[in-house]
Amino acid sequence: LQQGETLDTVPAALLRKYIAYARRYCFPKLSEDAKGVLQRFYTMLRKRNHTMDSTPITTRQLEALVRLAQARAKMELREVVSKQDAEEVVEMMKESLFDTFADDEGVVDFSRSSGSSKAKEVKRLKVLLYNVAEQECNNLFKEEDIHDIATSNGISGSMVAELIDTLNTIDQCLLKKGNRTWQLTGTNTTRPSQRPMSR
Repeated sequence: LQQGETLDTVPAALLRKYIAYARRYCFPKLSEDAKGVLQRFYTMLRKRNHTMDSTPITTRQLEALVRLAQARAKMELREVVSKQDAEEVVEMMKESLFDTFADDEGVVDFSRSSGSSKAKEVKRLKVLLYNVAEQECNNLFKEEDIHDIATSNGISGSMVAELIDTLNTIDQCLLKKGNRTWQLTGTNTTRPSQRPMSR
């Protein structure tokens, strides 16, 4: 905000109604253009992932791209996922992958995953969770949700439990809610509801 400007916030009651409406009535479908963007990016990832010790690129990455693109459209109550939605999600995924796998010359190398420090992975997972919470308007995560989000973005599945513990005990941004459910703090999406998709 500039000096003298005020923030015109959305009333909490209206925001809750907006979120409830989006969850109940908005189920965006991929347009052909959006499908093309996601398919080309996924194919590119598969072609680059060609060494035996590389982090595997599976359909989970493609499913994650689709979910994020749909969530991006749902935020605006649109019935169709646009090409721009898909491109924005691809850019987010590129940023995530580049942060983990880029070598000193800026080339993405999927065999570098084992060298990522725990602190770096904690930070990456935290950013990913905040992005998903904002886009899906839901700050509650099942442990399997967190695992899928992490692994579909290149974080080793064997590290997820340790990263969750760090985000809970040290960063204190994940609160245990029982029944293998965690709540992400510091977001504007605080309603106690289930995530709409099962993973």
